[in-house]
Amino acid sequence: MPTSPDTRDRPAPRGVTLDAPRWIRVEQLPLIRREIREVLPAASLRALLTYAEVVVEGGRDRETHGSGQAYATVMLTIDLSRCASLFRDRCDAATAARLVDLMAGQRGLQRHLIELAHPELQRWSEAPVESRGILVDVRVRAEGTRVYVDGDAMVGADGSRRPAAGFGGAKPRSNGGSR
Repeated sequence: MPTSPDTRDRPAPRGVTLDAPRWIRVEQLPLIRREIREVLPAASLRALLTYAEVVVEGGRDRETHGSGQAYATVMLTIDLSRCASLFRDRCDAATAARLVDLMAGQRGLQRHLIELAHPELQRWSEAPVESRGILVDVRVRAEGTRVYVDGDAMVGADGSRRPAAGFGGAKPRSNGGSR
């Protein structure tokens, strides 16, 4: 289907000379070109986090590693049915499942978890803790219309980014397992 009217077959009005057509009719299409992307806008993430139920707990790990590293676990529960009036999309189980993948890679989510974990880490650390020194391991999963976000945050005893052996670091990932 042409994008503009084809005037080649029509006679030119008297006294008017027409230039050659500038558009070339496309007879074939590119082999593959598809761009359908889903993204979670920052404003939507902020709205979801506003409705989250939050639990933060922490402690110090002296026995296992002897270093006195402080840790905090941040657990968020977002029930989409509670905030459905904010969004155009249906807030059903299918949307919750899609959010798992979209949220897992969100830097804004990681920053939010660090902000929530910071006071607990400071409470248990032996030195001042800077937000940039906090490592967080993020897991996101869904059950029905609920999205669960778990963030394990850690900081070294001296406030540095020295993770314990086996700590996942700052790589966000989705996890379909149970809580």
